[in-house]
Amino acid sequence: MNNHAFNLRDTSIVKILAVLSLSVICGILSVFPMVLISSFLAIGVIILGVYILRKPDRFIYLLIVYVLLQNFFAIILSKYAGNTLAQGFILTKDILVYLALLIALIANYKKYKFIYPDLFAFLYLCVLGIYLTVPSDASFFAKLVQFRQLTIPVILYLLGRFMIVNFERTKTFLKFLVHISVIAVLFGFLERYILGDNFWINLGIREFLTSKGMDVWAYGSGGLPGNFYSYDFYSIVGTPLRRLVSFIADPTLFGQFLVFPVAILLFTKLFTKKLRSIYLFILLFGLLSTLSKGGMFSLGVALIYKVFRSRYRPIGYFLLICLYIITVCIINNASLFSSLPAHLNGIVHNIKLTISNPFGLGLGEAGNFARLFSENDNELLGTGESYFGMVLGQLGIFSVPFILFLFSLINFYRKKNIHNVHTKEFFILFAATLIGTVCSSVFSESAISFVSSGLLFLMSGVMATNKFNLKYELAEKKIK
Repeated sequence: MNNHAFNLRDTSIVKILAVLSLSVICGILSVFPMVLISSFLAIGVIILGVYILRKPDRFIYLLIVYVLLQNFFAIILSKYAGNTLAQGFILTKDILVYLALLIALIANYKKYKFIYPDLFAFLYLCVLGIYLTVPSDASFFAKLVQFRQLTIPVILYLLGRFMIVNFERTKTFLKFLVHISVIAVLFGFLERYILGDNFWINLGIREFLTSKGMDVWAYGSGGLPGNFYSYDFYSIVGTPLRRLVSFIADPTLFGQFLVFPVAILLFTKLFTKKLRSIYLFILLFGLLSTLSKGGMFSLGVALIYKVFRSRYRPIGYFLLICLYIITVCIINNASLFSSLPAHLNGIVHNIKLTISNPFGLGLGEAGNFARLFSENDNELLGTGESYFGMVLGQLGIFSVPFILFLFSLINFYRKKNIHNVHTKEFFILFAATLIGTVCSSVFSESAISFVSSGLLFLMSGVMATNKFNLKYELAEKKIK
């Protein structure tokens, strides 16, 4: 009885001491708010680290959320914590990806089975490594920025390949991407129709652009990015149209980002018919509200490919002819659209540069970032607004490994070498979306980036491993 009373008294003393200690800690931290914020961040990082270490493929969840929210939090940090911390927050994502790739490579290299896209991906990285170290007129910072931009698709693809995620788990990640995309579009409607431009101005969008060295793009009202409004239909409606930007704070990138989740809903049956219809309506309306020509073009190409792979192939030819006619009409009337001439010039000008400079101008010498960070005269640089043009302008004929990487990856999914009704729709999904993204990248530099299509390349790597493993599993079953 006495022992029981002692234990109760001992427990009560421990609780009182714990409460007092916690009060003292909170009191100290309240005097130093940055210490308090840092402490909470440290605790959050530790919890997140433990969560991922228990099941490494959970890193994909983190990356999906990070890609969608990085700009939103970076905007807040730019205003209240300084430019260094804001850019550090964005850079952390890249560091985590390279670190994850290194860990996955070490942990899973014995399980890894080599395929052709991998060969061209590694070869392309070698080419970029050489171009990064070769002396040129561009500053090392400009070269490093462009090196990061050019490596994004292959690095994320290789990360997906080495993570060795099974098929059922892959479907879970695709469903999560759709769910979070719906949330992003709903927030986009909120910021577009209710919160308005002042929300972004007060949040710190101008400071964010300054932190990235992009003041020249903050020519909108109150320091908003110029692309928040579209002037493409000014001659028709007589006023610029506000575009949906959501957490990404960039309508072009957000439009490209939505192509993949929309395609997931259109090409697969991961959701019930009712939920699929609701989500599809929300995401399609969101995509249209971004007024992203590249995003709509990518989705259009993907849809035509899907029709070609169905029993309605004759309709596919009709749709392809329609898309060709529409594209020709738009190009012939490019002056009616505010940004289209620049996109067309992006590919044409860099092709001319490649003819006169077969080995390219070098890293940091072509594209939008080159014009922002290069110390050379803009007249000597390759133009931007075309991802393919930007690659050609910098690497010339050595851009071939990248082109072969893209085409071999598409061909990998296009082949009908697995007769499995449960996986076929996913292979068509990736082939169609990759084709759409590649076609769009000819005219849009933002079509291939970490935010716009990074998750597509990541999951392409993940699904490539699924497809490769399934092929051998089915072959073994036939032998048995």
